[in-house]
Amino acid sequence: MKKFISRCKDESVTPDDIRQYIETQEKTELDEEALDDLNNLKDILKIFRSYEDYKAKNNMLDFGDMLCAVYNLLKNKPLILKKYREKFQFVIVDEFQDTNYIQLQIVHLIASQHGHITVVGDDDQSIYRFRGAYVTNIAEFKKMFPNYVEKTLEHNYRSTKKIVTVANTLIENSPERTIKKLFTNNPDGEKVAVVETPSDSSQANYILETVKDLLKKYPLQDIAILCRRRSTAEPIIKAFRKQAIRFNFVGETGFFQEPIIKDVTAYLKVISNPLENNVEIVRILNRNNYGIKQIEICKFNCYANQNDLSLYEAFDHLSAIDVDKFKFLQVKQTLSDLIGSKKRLRTLDLIHSLLFEREFYKFEIALQNNRNIQLLNQFFEFAEEFNGIYPNNDIEDFTEYLSFASNFEIEEKNLEEQAVVISTIHGVKGMQYPVVIIPDLVERKMPTIYQKDKFAIPLELLKGVQSKFDEKELHLQEERRLFYVAITRAKDKLIITYAKRYGENKTDSKPSKFLKEIDYQQNECIDFQQADAQDLSAEFATVENQTQTRLMKQVISNLATGKFNEALQDVLLYAKSTNKDLDVKTELIGKLKEPDYSALEQTVEEPVTVSEKSRV
Repeated sequence: MKKFISRCKDESVTPDDIRQYIETQEKTELDEEALDDLNNLKDILKIFRSYEDYKAKNNMLDFGDMLCAVYNLLKNKPLILKKYREKFQFVIVDEFQDTNYIQLQIVHLIASQHGHITVVGDDDQSIYRFRGAYVTNIAEFKKMFPNYVEKTLEHNYRSTKKIVTVANTLIENSPERTIKKLFTNNPDGEKVAVVETPSDSSQANYILETVKDLLKKYPLQDIAILCRRRSTAEPIIKAFRKQAIRFNFVGETGFFQEPIIKDVTAYLKVISNPLENNVEIVRILNRNNYGIKQIEICKFNCYANQNDLSLYEAFDHLSAIDVDKFKFLQVKQTLSDLIGSKKRLRTLDLIHSLLFEREFYKFEIALQNNRNIQLLNQFFEFAEEFNGIYPNNDIEDFTEYLSFASNFEIEEKNLEEQAVVISTIHGVKGMQYPVVIIPDLVERKMPTIYQKDKFAIPLELLKGVQSKFDEKELHLQEERRLFYVAITRAKDKLIITYAKRYGENKTDSKPSKFLKEIDYQQNECIDFQQADAQDLSAEFATVENQTQTRLMKQVISNLATGKFNEALQDVLLYAKSTNKDLDVKTELIGKLKEPDYSALEQTVEEPVTVSEKSRV
C-alpha cells in the first residue's frame, strides 16, 4: 500500500484521478481478472483517501508530497515560477536515469524558458525502478528540449579491457538504450572467472578460500562481494565469521530495521509502557538468550488473548499456563527491574544499563558477533546525541523520538576501515573495488522472479513516457542492468559464481540467462571453471559451525536461567565439536560466578496500571 501511494506521488496521480478512472471502468464490460483489479483499486482508493485526510488534518507532508507540492506551486503560481526561473539560470542534473516523472516536470518548469540545462545519466545503470525511476526520462528529455546536444561518454577509466568487454557483451542485450561501446586504455588484465560449485555451501566455502588467497596480494578493503539480496550474503557471512575474516556488511536494510536494534527498541518501548506493547514483549521472549520455545510463546500469547490480558499482565498468571515458568519469570524479572529503574535512572543511564550491563553486550561478545557489537555502540551514540539535545528527557520522550527517527536512514558508523565489503548491488552503486565477487548467478536469484504488485496504477493514469514492454520484461531488463552495475564495479579482477544445487532442492539450478548472454563457456575473455567435488566438505563445515553456534546460545541461555548442569553438558558437547581440551572448558564453567536469582519469584512492587487493557 505504501508503494502504491508513493508511486502515485511520483506520477502526480491523485485520489480524484483514481476515482474518475473507476467510474469510467464501471461503465464498461470487464472480464473476471479486470474486475478483480478494479476491486483492488477501490480498496486502495479508500486507504489513499484516508491517508490524505489524516495528513491534511494534522498539517503533514510525506516525502512524495514535497515533490508534488513544489510541482503544483510552480505550475499554478506564475509569479513564484518566474522567481525561481530567474534565480536558477543554469540547471545541472546528475544521475538523471534515476529521476521519476514528477522530478522531470519540476526540472522542465524551471529550465524550459532559458534552456540552460545539462543532464548527466547512464540508462544502462537505471536500477531504481522500484523507487519510481523512469529510464524513459532520457527520451522524454529529448522531446522537452529538442535543441539538445548529446555527448556519449564511452571511455572507461576504471576496469581492465577484459572486464569492459564482458560488460559490453551483457548490456548489448538491453533494448531501448542509447547505443554506447565502452572502451579503456587500461591493460587487458586477467580473464573474468565464472565458477560453478556443487552446492550453495560449497560456493560459500569457495568464496572464503578465494578471499583468503587474495589477501596475500590485496588488502581487505580492496575486495567486495556483491549480492543480489541480503539473504544471499548469509552463508558467506557465516563462513567469514568462522574464519574470523573481518568484513562490513552494507545492506539495503536501514539501521533501525537491523534485528538487534529492533530488539533494543522493543525493550525500551516495554519499559516506557509495558501494558500497550504486546508485540514488543513477544519479540523479547523470542530472544535466544532466554531459550524459550516457540510453542511456549504461543501458549502464553493465547492465554493472554483468551483472558483479555496484556502480555505483561499475563506474567502474573504463569501458574495457569503450561510453559517453562522459570524462563518466563526471568523475563518478567528483567522487565520489572528495568521498569523500576526508570524512576531512579536518567534515560541515558537506563539505556547504558540495558545495553552494557544486562541483556545485549555480553551475549553478542560471547557469540563474537562484531557487527552487532558495532550496532549497539552506534545506538548508544545515537542516545547520547539525543540526550545532548534534550538533557531533561524521559524514556517516553526517547521512544517517541525513536519512532520518528526510524523513518529516516542513519549512516552506519564504526565500520572497520580494514575489512572486506559484503553488500547488496544497490548498496555500492558509484563505488569501485580492485576485486569484485558476484555470487548466485542462477535463475530465480539473478534475475529474481517477477512478482506482480497487489495494487498497480492503471496504465491509463501513468503520465510519463511508457515503454512498449510489459512489466515482466521491464523487470528482467532492470535485473540485467543491475548485473551490469555489479560487473562494472570491478577494476582488476572479477569472479562470478553459482551453485548447481541449493539447499534441499532435488534438481539442479539453471545458470542465469545473463551468463548465457555473456557466452560464459566460450567467451575468450572468460575462464569458466567447475569447482572440484572436494569443495563439498564446506557443507559439513557449515553444519558443524551451525551446531556450535546453537550450543553456544544454549549455554548462555542455561547460564542466564541458572540451569548450570544443562549448561555444563552443552559446554562439553561444544568442546567435543571443536576438538578442544575438555578440562579447559570445565575449568571455565567452574570459574563462572552464579548469579543471584533470589528475587526472581517476587512480583513488581509498584505495578503500572492503565484504564484499558491491550488485546494481543
